[in-house]
Amino acid sequence: MLEQAIYTVPETLKDGEIAIGVATSIEDQIGRLGVVTERYNHQGYLANVQKCTLPVKPEVVLNADGLTSVQQLLSPDLYEAFEKEGLVMEFEGGQSLYVDKYHWNSVPIVAKTNEGYVGSARVIVRNGHGLPTLTDPRIQINEEWQEKANACPAEFSQFAVKKGSPPGVSVGILRNAHLYSRDVLGLNAWVATTDNFVVKLLNGSFFHFSIPTIGPSVDYLGSSSTPTYLDFEKSLDNAQQYESSAGIARFIRGENGVDGFQWYQGI
Repeated sequence: MLEQAIYTVPETLKDGEIAIGVATSIEDQIGRLGVVTERYNHQGYLANVQKCTLPVKPEVVLNADGLTSVQQLLSPDLYEAFEKEGLVMEFEGGQSLYVDKYHWNSVPIVAKTNEGYVGSARVIVRNGHGLPTLTDPRIQINEEWQEKANACPAEFSQFAVKKGSPPGVSVGILRNAHLYSRDVLGLNAWVATTDNFVVKLLNGSFFHFSIPTIGPSVDYLGSSSTPTYLDFEKSLDNAQQYESSAGIARFIRGENGVDGFQWYQGI
């Protein structure tokens, strides 16, 4: 797992606090994956994903050396399925989590309250596996975007917020993922295959990001989604031009004195 210690979330929270940060502990990683698994189940994506039962606790798989354990625990057929689509893994104790091959080269972002886990995202950093948007044969990139997309070093994915979560969770996750990408990883852009509702939201009057779509829509992870290219500074510059979204832009950039979000930063 990538070094992430400086942006972690606190272990305990007071009533009304929201912690958003990098999920470094196994407990936070399990909580984040629980949010993702619940969302994918709700959308029907996991109906076509193979399941397996592993005689180990989640930490054996989710730790930094967990991919080696996965290779040892799975049959060749199951490992092939894992590499292609990921697996729903049922661990000792009954916890079922969707896990894919990108887990170990990702920065996992989690949101939680004192009542439980409410949000998830991750930044996948390109390695030998490539990036899902650029390697999945179902996703097509328009010719004029191929060079820029292929040069992008990271992908934003597994962005999920539980229904009924406190206001500001989605924006707080974007803020934390952006700041970590910019200040720690040195990144200035992500590719993503984004739910069309989220694309509409980010390009609407609340955000004004004007994120370009770089390929046709596709049925992906249980929803109609479109490949996109998110240049952080360009999107935030777009947002800052409008009164309705200028505060959001300053907040995501980490500028001080921005009101309207009650949360515990955890940085």
